[in-house]
Amino acid sequence: MTVTAAPVAHHAHRLVAGGGGGAKVDRGDRGGEVDAGVVIHEGQLTYGNYGLAKMVDLGIWWQEETGLPLPLGGNVIRRALDPETIQPGDVVGIGIHTANALRGYKLGKLARERGAHVVFGGIHATLYARITRELDFQKLYEGRYAGEPFVDVLPPGSHPDTRSVRASNFCRIALHRPQDGDIVVVLTVIDNLVKGAAGQAVQNMNILFGLPEDTGLTQIPVSP
Repeated sequence: MTVTAAPVAHHAHRLVAGGGGGAKVDRGDRGGEVDAGVVIHEGQLTYGNYGLAKMVDLGIWWQEETGLPLPLGGNVIRRALDPETIQPGDVVGIGIHTANALRGYKLGKLARERGAHVVFGGIHATLYARITRELDFQKLYEGRYAGEPFVDVLPPGSHPDTRSVRASNFCRIALHRPQDGDIVVVLTVIDNLVKGAAGQAVQNMNILFGLPEDTGLTQIPVSP
């Protein structure tokens, strides 16, 4: 059996293999197929849709084998990026925080002009909860946040993207129940500068002073 591993960049991942009917694991951009592979991120929720079967949940395996906290993946970054080194086709990831926001947007604009693919940072959180009693979790979330002006509960099976909340005060939520098991997975995305900082502060101020909650927060956030 040939096994390939995707880069581990999340706190939970699964080893999957071809299921019935001779299904194989597609290597994507690398080309070809293999008998088994590691899936991460949203692939943990959707692998069953492609005829793949779970061999082992590596998060559970690690806990049972070691009893230690699950180690996270690591990213290698460089604080000082020379724009002149950016080449067409490069992928440039920019984490936008208060102190470097202006420089980050300028660098992103320059990188696009040089033909690079630019990814601006946001916050994508994945929460796992073990089900102890049966509920309609989609209906529960939709009811809880029905009156909230800045919370969107997406249709079942959706995958929220940080691009959809960029520079806005919105939080978008999607629920999954992988393979109808006993775990419910909640995916959420926010913009770390607005909902994660300044926008949330304005929203709290509005509530404190009895103003409409969305005052100053409904304008179009940025140009594409």
